[in-house]
Parts: sequence; structure tokens; C-alpha cells
Amino acid sequence: ALRGQGRAWEAYKHYDDYLSTTANLDPRGRDHLAVELRRDAYSLGLSAYRSGRYHDAIGYFNRALKVSGEAALGEKSLFWLAESYAGAGREDAALRAYNRTLSNAAAAYDQPALIKKGILLEKRGRLEEAGAAFQRALDDYPDGAYTTRAREWRDEVREQLRQKAIFEQAETEALLAPESGPEAE
Repeated sequence: ALRGQGRAWEAYKHYDDYLSTTANLDPRGRDHLAVELRRDAYSLGLSAYRSGRYHDAIGYFNRALKVSGEAALGEKSLFWLAESYAGAGREDAALRAYNRTLSNAAAAYDQPALIKKGILLEKRGRLEEAGAAFQRALDDYPDGAYTTRAREWRDEVREQLRQKAIFEQAETEALLAPESGPEAE
């Protein structure tokens, strides 16, 4: 009833209380209910993310991750948690969540997580790390759905690094060049 009234968090508190007490459920029934709650939290998180309610989405995805269950749902929850943190402007937390996505047992979201991680690193000026993330997305998933995008981002970062090296070289040469002009005499 609470969830139907848009009060899902209150409903989850009641579910938690029910599951943590000596509820009249056999272990399989308790596990089934916990998995259903996890799926529900994931769905609510995805809906909140798509509506731009990133802080709500973060709560729901964290909720989905609290309950053990299928690895694929955990992988998706971690990826969308990272996306929600990024959407909320919490880039450090997003990078940590992308790393958790990459280090868990499932791999379905690893290539997009590498690309999104690379994009955040590039945005922060950490070009070498960004390039490494894009290269790993290419090396580990050469036939992945996002290979073309990874290659484009890698090439963009390589160009930025090349331009940076040219600029730094010119700057160094200017500092080392003997002074010329009327003041040098």
C-alpha cells in the first residue's frame, strides 16, 4: 500500500523489519522475497535515473545492492549507480562505482563502464588514465557493442596528449632560447 502511494522508502523499511524478524517464512520464501525486493529497487532506480532524479536513483541502486542475488542484476545496479553519481555531479563516487562494476564477477557492463570511466577521467584532465581506460575497452572487448565509440574516444585523447606534448615542447624551447632583441644587447 505504501509503495502504491509513492512512499517506497517507507515500504522498504517495513519489508526490512519483516525480513529481519522471525517472520513466518521458510528460508526459500525469505530469499525469494528479498530477490523480488532487489529487482523492484533496481526498477525504481532506473525509473528515477531516467527522470533525472539522480539522488533517488542512488538510494534505490544502493538498496538493490544490499541484497545478495543474481550477479547480472548486481552488475547492472553498479553501473547505473555510477551513472547516477555522475548525473548528480559526484564524480569521485562515480569513478569508485565504475571500478566496482569492473571488479565484480559479471562482465556485461564492463566495456561501457570503461568508456564512461575514461570520459570522466578525460573531463578531469587525467588524459593518460583516460586513454588507458579506452584502450582496455578496445583490448578486452574487441567485438563489443561500444568498440567504435571506445576507439573514437581513445583517438581523441591521443590527439589531446599529442597537442599537449607539442605545447610543452614549445614552452620548453622558449624558456631555453637565448634572449634576443634590444634588451639582450
